[in-house]
Amino acid sequence: MHADQGAGTVGGDDRGGRGRPLRVVSAASGDLLTVREFAAVLRMSTATVYKLVATGELSHVRVGNSIRISRAAIGGSAVPGKR
Repeated sequence: MHADQGAGTVGGDDRGGRGRPLRVVSAASGDLLTVREFAAVLRMSTATVYKLVATGELSHVRVGNSIRISRAAIGGSAVPGKR
């Protein structure tokens, strides 16, 4: 990291690659699920999970190029139609 770059930034900017601010996620190991894991727990297809992510109905974070979903989203209102 160069001296002119702040911690938690990419390329000296406080925005991710697509103009969105970076978020710091503090989660204990096992609190974030892959799309496949999340879909299996809720017995829905991965395509449905990707659709919910794409429309913004399901909160998620990106880890590299992967999508991770908080385990807390399973029981809450974050999943439309699943209660």
